[in-house]
Amino acid sequence: ALSDAAIRYIDAHQSEPFFLFLSFLEPHFQNTRDDYPAPDGYAEQYTGRWLPPGRRPAYAAEVTLPVVLGPQQEAFTAEALSGLLSARYTVSAASDRMGYRLAGPPLAHRVGADLISEALSWGALQVPADGQPMAMMADRPTTGGYPKIAVVARAALPLLAQAMPGEGKVRFQAVTLSTAQAIYRAQMAGLETGIEEDEDEWTG
Repeated sequence: ALSDAAIRYIDAHQSEPFFLFLSFLEPHFQNTRDDYPAPDGYAEQYTGRWLPPGRRPAYAAEVTLPVVLGPQQEAFTAEALSGLLSARYTVSAASDRMGYRLAGPPLAHRVGADLISEALSWGALQVPADGQPMAMMADRPTTGGYPKIAVVARAALPLLAQAMPGEGKVRFQAVTLSTAQAIYRAQMAGLETGIEEDEDEWTG
């Protein structure tokens, strides 16, 4: 079920192209309180399985996200790099599944903001000419032509994805690639071993 905040957001933006497109694909999408039946056998397969609270992502109104600096960190001033890791950014109301626009102190480029277009990864932080970073999300374009100051660690992407546009706050903490990989491996191992099967303990 959608949270009340998510329902309010969708209700307020139903006329925007993204939601109109979803409505074209699914005529009932705009009724955010509709119930959708589970596939056959789904309930029998998953009833009684639950993830204890301690194993769940630490969703919050403000989150700190581990990032690996680069691949174009040299395109930014030293002040921009330190600013990225010390400032708090707000997820802009103009965000969508393609990218989250982050509002905060601008990140200055050393020369310019244009690059030859190259592949974009999920979580990449592109910085256009205005200095406001954009986090590439699930429906991002395949390529982009702005310098990328950092990439959000894969394990932290659920935290970023659940940050409410117009409300969510994010901070960034630099980690090494090996640390980001270790965090992700630990997260996956926790999912594999942390699921409980006792139906009597299920909290939904």
